[in-house]
Amino acid sequence: MSLGTERAGGPTETYNAFGKNKIRLKVGEPKAKPYEIGDHVDAPDGLYLGHGGAVMILNKMFIAEFGVIFDEQGCKLDIEEIRRKR
Repeated sequence: MSLGTERAGGPTETYNAFGKNKIRLKVGEPKAKPYEIGDHVDAPDGLYLGHGGAVMILNKMFIAEFGVIFDEQGCKLDIEEIRRKR
């Protein structure tokens, strides 16, 4: 799997890939690096929505990946729709 994406008329964008599902994010310094759970990540703590899912970083460590997230009522949220609306 390539961790770069060619943009029409533009340069290749570089992503880091997280976990088994290779969730693509441009957090920290994107180096086309694969991260596994337990790896140190140079990024602030948080839940990141990326291409293919969500990633949790806590204490600068990649601790979890999610293919689906839910709201406070237990309804499934569309990660890609949330990303498009930002």
